[in-house]
Amino acid sequence: MKKFFFSPRTNYENAGDALINRELLRVLRDYGEVHASRSGAPQHFLDEIRLDGSEIRCETRLGLGAAAFMAAIKARIRREPPPFMILAPGDPCGPLDVGLVARSAFFALLALAGVRLARLGVSFSRMSAARLRLEAVTSRLYCVSGARDSRSLALAKRSGFANVCYFPDLALALQPPERACKQHDDVLRVAVSLREDNLERDRREKTVARVEQILSLLKDKGRNFTVMFIAQVNEDRAFMEELCLRFGERYDCTFVSEQKLPPLADIYRSIDVILSNRLHGLLFASANGAVPLGLLIPECNQKIIGILEDLGLEEHWIDVEAPDSTHVDISGLHASAGSVRAAFAKSGRLISDRVEALVAS
Repeated sequence: MKKFFFSPRTNYENAGDALINRELLRVLRDYGEVHASRSGAPQHFLDEIRLDGSEIRCETRLGLGAAAFMAAIKARIRREPPPFMILAPGDPCGPLDVGLVARSAFFALLALAGVRLARLGVSFSRMSAARLRLEAVTSRLYCVSGARDSRSLALAKRSGFANVCYFPDLALALQPPERACKQHDDVLRVAVSLREDNLERDRREKTVARVEQILSLLKDKGRNFTVMFIAQVNEDRAFMEELCLRFGERYDCTFVSEQKLPPLADIYRSIDVILSNRLHGLLFASANGAVPLGLLIPECNQKIIGILEDLGLEEHWIDVEAPDSTHVDISGLHASAGSVRAAFAKSGRLISDRVEALVAS
């Protein structure tokens, strides 16, 4: 059995981060056994990513690294397959600091011992220039760096990354239903899940205005609809509550704050359309049968736009700042639901192929 060493350190109140960590572990278990550290993660998060207690072998990331080092030495002596250290997926960001330099040095020690380092399903666009240079040097220690969108892949190649390839976002390992099992009569159920932490005041108002435009369009067409404002990340709660109150005077609105994956999946299975500027709001809702429509700003949402373009879903987002983005064809989006399912299916096969090639190499 292959041994995969893994630390689940991430944002513990973000359903999207829980989702991609859960799916990564699910894929890895098809090829070997997981050896994880708790790394300060709360129990509710470990439950969310379905990390079994028997898989937690260490309390800290340093202890996990030491265990991986010893496993590699033993594998060399016994001439067994080397262990893997799998970095957490997602969106590493921020400036260069002493901790990152120390981490890179430690990774070099692990690589010399024979540990195979890999990062799967990440974006590089939010790193500072100095950190990007360090990551480019460190990438030479990895057997693979898997960028989850073509823009990140191009940035990594320009920055001198080694062993870099395209690896789809791990949420795409899920498979949407062939046909949404929804009994809504003539009612269209719309979900809105937005973040504001990366929006300046003017762009925040433009995003809210675009929501208003879409709801007004539905009203003008005489379509009965309901709106659910969803905070799938805890820090979105105040913004979604505010919008629910703002639009509740004119429309049938409800507010939900939910970061646990099973109940959030139930919510998304009950809706028809998701309006969001969160990547995993769009992808997780799509995986549960909803039709995605990104309300995006190219300068702020390059990662999401890149992923949607890679999936062939260019029609499933609008630029909230573009003056000509005034027409939204909801029925047309529903007609393209098959394209969404096909994009998931293709990405799911590619994820399996990439991981199989990794463990077999």
